[in-house]
Amino acid sequence: MARVNYSDIAKRYDQNPIRRNIAPDTTLNLASGKPWNVLDLGCGTGSYIEIQSGLQEHKNIRWYGADPSEDMLNVAREKAQIALFHKAGAEDLPFDDNFFDYVTSRFSFHHFADRNRALKEIFRVLKPGGYFKIVNLAPELSPNWWIFRYFPASIKIDQQRFWDLEFLKSKTIEVGFELRTTQLQLREKIESSLILNEARNRETSELLLIDDGEYRAGLRRLEEELAGHRHELVDWGLMVAELEFIKA
Repeated sequence: MARVNYSDIAKRYDQNPIRRNIAPDTTLNLASGKPWNVLDLGCGTGSYIEIQSGLQEHKNIRWYGADPSEDMLNVAREKAQIALFHKAGAEDLPFDDNFFDYVTSRFSFHHFADRNRALKEIFRVLKPGGYFKIVNLAPELSPNWWIFRYFPASIKIDQQRFWDLEFLKSKTIEVGFELRTTQLQLREKIESSLILNEARNRETSELLLIDDGEYRAGLRRLEEELAGHRHELVDWGLMVAELEFIKA
């Protein structure tokens, strides 16, 4: 399976403002004032922790992040100094059994080298009654996503990298989790300037994994079609899935 070297893009990763569009995580409200250990698995540059830890109602939480890219973690440590960050892959977590109250994986699960092993590790480090949430795009439900429209070579790549939602649910339940909630959100409109910025910045994994010729051709088509419409809302076409499980 093709992989992205995130060390190569760590310095420009946060230049995409879409990555900071992170809503309050309602699962954190289940702590109800109790001390919680929370792990952001595949934390990247730490934006999730930075934003969630800044909310007054989450001052009781002890934050942890794990990511295999030291360069991404260096950015995270500057942004979210409240957290403890570890260089680690999801398949071999440096934490004790039953340590976390909550583990979240945001737009990273498809990057895990061995997802079956990763699920077992997540189950191991979670306390009984702890929560596990996967937030990720659902390619099989996003045929009109702008990246697929303008860079069609990325469709086959994502078919190889992503588990479809039903298979993801079944494999997670197989490990011992119980499915608590499923939410799907279709992101329909976005300002065209944000799409252009993301395409030109080329830090999205789909755009990094296609060859340079495919990328340049798609970018030309995108720029031609959006010329003169930089601040108009255009179709985004992205379905995001949020699956929450509990370790019974």
